[in-house]
Amino acid sequence: MDSLIYFIYHSEGLLEVGDSVMFNIGEKPFGLCLKNTRESEEQIGITPEEAEKYYFDENYQTYFVEYVGDLPSEINNVDFAHLFSTNRFFAILFVKKGMISEVLKRFPQIINLERSAPFTLFDLYEDGNVADVVINRGDTTLDGTGVIVAIVGTGIDYLNPRFMNSDNTTRIITIWDQSINEGNTPPGLVFGTQFTRENINEAIKASESGQNPYEVVSHKDETGYGTAIAGIVGGRNLRDMDIITSFAPNCEFIIVKLKPIKKSNAELWGIEDYENSIYDSNDIVAAFRYLDEIQQRLRRPLVVYSATGTNLGGHDGGAIAERYIDSITNNRNFTFVTSTGNQGDRPIHLRGSFSESDTRKEVQLQVGEEQKNLNFFLYVIAPDQVSIGIISPTGEKVEKVNIQPINGQEISLSLGESRITIQYFTERKGPGVNRLDQRLDFFIRNAVGGIWTIIIFGEYLFNGEYDLWLEQKQFLKEGTGFIGAIPNTTLMTPATSQNIIVCASYNQLEGKVFPESGKGFTRDGRIVPTIAIPGKTIRTIGVNNKSMVVSGTAVAGAILTGIVTLMYQWGIILGNDINIYYSKIKSYLISAAEREEGQVYPNIETGFGVLNIKRLFEILNQVSSEERRKREVASKKVKGSLKGLFISIPKELCRRLKDKIIND
Repeated sequence: MDSLIYFIYHSEGLLEVGDSVMFNIGEKPFGLCLKNTRESEEQIGITPEEAEKYYFDENYQTYFVEYVGDLPSEINNVDFAHLFSTNRFFAILFVKKGMISEVLKRFPQIINLERSAPFTLFDLYEDGNVADVVINRGDTTLDGTGVIVAIVGTGIDYLNPRFMNSDNTTRIITIWDQSINEGNTPPGLVFGTQFTRENINEAIKASESGQNPYEVVSHKDETGYGTAIAGIVGGRNLRDMDIITSFAPNCEFIIVKLKPIKKSNAELWGIEDYENSIYDSNDIVAAFRYLDEIQQRLRRPLVVYSATGTNLGGHDGGAIAERYIDSITNNRNFTFVTSTGNQGDRPIHLRGSFSESDTRKEVQLQVGEEQKNLNFFLYVIAPDQVSIGIISPTGEKVEKVNIQPINGQEISLSLGESRITIQYFTERKGPGVNRLDQRLDFFIRNAVGGIWTIIIFGEYLFNGEYDLWLEQKQFLKEGTGFIGAIPNTTLMTPATSQNIIVCASYNQLEGKVFPESGKGFTRDGRIVPTIAIPGKTIRTIGVNNKSMVVSGTAVAGAILTGIVTLMYQWGIILGNDINIYYSKIKSYLISAAEREEGQVYPNIETGFGVLNIKRLFEILNQVSSEERRKREVASKKVKGSLKGLFISIPKELCRRLKDKIIND
């Protein structure tokens, strides 16, 4: 019998993976059990042990790929590329230096490919001003009970009592420290060390008895960045009149400390001399996979905050890391939050269009005198085809570069002392998006200072639009940027993912958005950010329980994380809205937005307005009262043996199912 059950709802809430329920139809018993098909997926490609070898081999560069067909078995036939699958259609590709073009030529099954992109941290800095009383939750008693918060970044000071229960046991479920390779690696992953709750509690006891806790759990947050974020989200008060106030002091944590970027990947981008923290997108996606698997096992609401971003990608949700987020957030108990990032104050984005009479466009790029290397990216929408000309500041030029529209096709050329590499890629978008992007990656090594002119020739035009982005400002020297740049669409990846909640960063003391806060909307026209959230002068903690006042775009994202944590507790744990997920969370946030008279909303700076946190929880209280009334009415109407279970299926299927069960 062909059958399809569209929606299952139990009186205690939505059935989750592994749940089963028994009931009667007539006199016949009937059971339902919800299975997770991902549990049956087999690991394909090389083994984790083999992957670990290539992962740390500096002769190999890493790529994140999406593929169709039986690529893992076919790629085994070459000795210069190796595939490690993260799930059935996404994988990590290890390729010997200089061989990526050959891989793409031989294996057309690869439909999306991204170099491991460099991610950098959002702004979080100590502020000399007095802390602002911004965490005003009104009369709410929500404290994060039952909800898990995952923070991906620099780690946490696990010995800080604010992340412990009152009995000095940890509130941290697990720590995956990617930078340590001397212990228990998480299952299915190839590097790093996992520390369990039991390990952390043992380390705490060692510290209390005067022993060295780091001999038990060697994880540390050297910078205090991740600790400060965790303090805003869920630092516990230690006494009455404590000056530290967080949103969710009773939540639990999962912590991922990112490892530094692989040297060969940094060289691929020409940023090997950058002195501050850089992370590989592959490692960040591995963190997301780790969190997904834990959430599937624990089956509890999980809010993920990764205070990192990159300027790579089409800024429309099509980056593979964003696609991966979308694929794992189909579980409604799993939500990602972030801020728009910190690129809004630099000339990093330029947009243009062709006309019927003008199919030649010139883009000018000012390069600072100290800029050693430079990356930028040109996007056009298929079936448009373009070719490129380049004029250096010294007047040397290449009239036209006709690069073949073959995925991975690469051309190298020289203009004076500068060496230029141009590589062609295609980017397929996610389900429901009928579009194929074409991307040209430009890498100028030993860039000459001055004005570079990029000539874009429209060879075949249907859409007639183009976008260019520079790499993020952390890698740009003073004076580098597009002439004629626009502030629009300076959101950092993964803020343009489909299934993510994004906030702008708001200076509540001055009543305006931070200049560096990334601006919307997405390239495909979606309204991002959803809301603006204060990020100025917030009190939190650093290492050694140091009280500190911080500001920055990372702070706004931390506050958003705390708010979403409480909303999950209110909706799922307390049963006020068991169907709450990222889209409904956005709706609640929008309903509590404050808007200035005379301003147009939504707009690229604040989305639908600035969040009034107190009003949000007042709205949730009103909804709670209404939901209780509805449940009381519904419970009086439930009759017979189907009490507590509601199944919405087609009428014909229901009749056939009932007849079959009774006849059997």
